[in-house]
Amino acid sequence: EAGLISWYELKTLGTNNSDNVSQWIDSGGGDALSQDTSANQPSYLASDGGVVLDGDNEHMVRPVKSLSDNFIIGAVIKLDEEIVNDCVFGGVTNTSNFIRFSSANQVGFKFSNTLATATIPIEIEAGTKFTFLVTRNSDDAIAIYIDGVNMNVSLTKAGTFKWDAIGMRNPLQNDFQGKFYEVQAYEQTVTAELISNINQRLKEVRDA
Repeated sequence: EAGLISWYELKTLGTNNSDNVSQWIDSGGGDALSQDTSANQPSYLASDGGVVLDGDNEHMVRPVKSLSDNFIIGAVIKLDEEIVNDCVFGGVTNTSNFIRFSSANQVGFKFSNTLATATIPIEIEAGTKFTFLVTRNSDDAIAIYIDGVNMNVSLTKAGTFKWDAIGMRNPLQNDFQGKFYEVQAYEQTVTAELISNINQRLKEVRDA
């Protein structure tokens, strides 16, 4: 798809389990997710392709991507335990940058120091794999899709999202506990066709 920034693809970490994932290659470019500190490295479950973060400082980083206008960012994830401030996409180089599940039915956004929260009409069930897609258009309107369904939130959020991590934000907090199966990010005009195509791919990963 046009405008692809990075694609961290399902089951590209090999056929063997690993307790220490140091790199997740970028199938769409050269900006791998990495983690050099062994204590903060996630594990990998080859049977389902899940990159497992334990909620205790485990996260992965990439070069900072500043998203100041249209963007689309999505993942297939599973959240474990109680869902409280689990950071999905964050900034560890710069403060005040994250997209997180503040609770089972609230998604928090912080770009450029201001926090906005969207309440979605469903509750995410811990331990259930699902697709999560966020878009922002040229009017700064945020849309959230869960399992391909538009949550119809009424939220605008301006500012530059300085994204460089999954599972954590600066200062090192809001640790994600659960699994990432795939991550995709785009800097591209938001269209219904593009959203549909990405959601379809994410649902295929969810059901794999």
